[in-house]
Amino acid sequence: MVGVTQDELRFFVGIGLETFRTTILRATPRELLANAELPESFSLTFNGASASTTDKMDVDSDANALDTDEQSSISEYVGAGAEMDNVSSKAQISFLHLQMELIRSLGVKATPVFHEAFAVILSSVAWAQRELDVANDELETLATEQTGDDSQTTEDSDADNDSDMDDAQSYVSDDEDMDVAVAVGKKSARGDIEHRKSVAREIRQLAIKCITRMFVLEPPNFSFAPYMQCIYEVAIDPRIDNLASENTQNSSALLLLLKSWTLTPKYYPYLVDYNPLTFPMLLDILVAPKVQSSVVSLVLGILQTFLDYDPQVAVHKYELSAESAEAYGVLVKGMIQRHISRILSHMRTCFSNSNLNSATTATQSGGSGNLVMHQIHILSRVAEYATEETQDAKALLDLLLPTLKRPGSVVPARTKGDVLNIMLRFIPLVIDPSVSAIAKDEQQHLLAGYLNSISSSFGRLRLDSARATLSRILSTLAKFDRQLQGVTTSEPTPLESAAWVVEEINAYSTQRLNEPDHERRLVAFGRLNDELWNQPALLDAHAWTPVLHNLVYFAQDQEELATRSNAS
Repeated sequence: MVGVTQDELRFFVGIGLETFRTTILRATPRELLANAELPESFSLTFNGASASTTDKMDVDSDANALDTDEQSSISEYVGAGAEMDNVSSKAQISFLHLQMELIRSLGVKATPVFHEAFAVILSSVAWAQRELDVANDELETLATEQTGDDSQTTEDSDADNDSDMDDAQSYVSDDEDMDVAVAVGKKSARGDIEHRKSVAREIRQLAIKCITRMFVLEPPNFSFAPYMQCIYEVAIDPRIDNLASENTQNSSALLLLLKSWTLTPKYYPYLVDYNPLTFPMLLDILVAPKVQSSVVSLVLGILQTFLDYDPQVAVHKYELSAESAEAYGVLVKGMIQRHISRILSHMRTCFSNSNLNSATTATQSGGSGNLVMHQIHILSRVAEYATEETQDAKALLDLLLPTLKRPGSVVPARTKGDVLNIMLRFIPLVIDPSVSAIAKDEQQHLLAGYLNSISSSFGRLRLDSARATLSRILSTLAKFDRQLQGVTTSEPTPLESAAWVVEEINAYSTQRLNEPDHERRLVAFGRLNDELWNQPALLDAHAWTPVLHNLVYFAQDQEELATRSNAS
């Protein structure tokens, strides 16, 4: 169908639409189907069109006639999807398959019929959701009746024990026949309800998949904005509370729809503007019981898309104006900042579910090990937004610090670099007296533990960027060590002296890329050998720990003889 004209395309899809045109009973969708222009807004709510339409459904009056005390969950959908009541489920399924094949075969060339198709697809979603709610209510009613029958049977049995045995035999025989008939009838009714649920669920999934494929195409000349409110009302809002529980084993059609809204910045507002619960409920999937790694990876991918957003890159990649790119950047940053506490809490749960210690051993073979590395990388990016979540920061540091001691074959050097970036951001939240609520004695204990982890890492990590981050962390620890000890003099503390030495002997040239600054390194080695080594007031035993690990590391340097000699 390459090169098909718009009129031919409309004729093709009209085969599937004609069935629905003749059975749609409400005015709004029918008007939309007859209108070739995109609407400013789209709604499945009955708008009370002209009274001359004799065959329309007075949905509003039907809804108002319901007793408000007895309304079930279907009341929210009584005004949506009603035009599908006279359309068979097979016809709806056939149309949805047709629409999916149309999009798959023609791609963006199918855009001219999106406007017409949306009216039918959204009506199908609303009808399916209403059918699911009706079926659930009927199943609850059957369960309640069955419980009452069981109780009545128990009472009758107790009464029979007091009667004459001969008379009881005939009563029991009749009661058994009646009970069997009732049980068979209820079983058949339950089977019919379950079948209706299965069909409605299939229609709902197919309709959402069709919508997802439309978003994936990113049609340049089609705006989804008029349909977003209706998409939320009929497809997302009714299932948002169950989003985590329904996506533990596999990614549902609804989750894939949400994932499609990260394909381009133009879709980002769709996750925020219509329901404030959408993004938080999406994050809750990370901590759902028994959630599969594939689902966690998909949610982490959504989060990483927002964390990686760069307005300058978006201008060229997505052909956006500078103003629009900056506006999307503000939206993304605000979304992350509003939910930073939830993100850190969920990350803490992910790591504490015995994933970190067991999964890192599987890194070489892929699988869960790679997922943990992905989590660490995202956490290093999220750490930039953390400001006051002390307990979560402390728990995450306790979980992540052991990864620094693992061999490079298990935890790659770049992943350890991510862990160090997390430490650089989180340590002030834990041991800064002006921010943290932790007691001073515990802060000093935590500082000593962080210092030992950092010191030993100087002897193992070879990546230049990682060693630079280690030096910055050591300087941060030295600053807070001064505050915790209450030092008010201008003289450097022993740990500050050690931080200076470590920073200088790891210095790199600012003029040449990846080349050591030999002059600064030799000056630091000279001061260490001539001045600091025998003055405990300037470099005590506590401060020697990171220095010694650096000296052992540089003593094994096979390229720089001067550095190796000074370190030895």
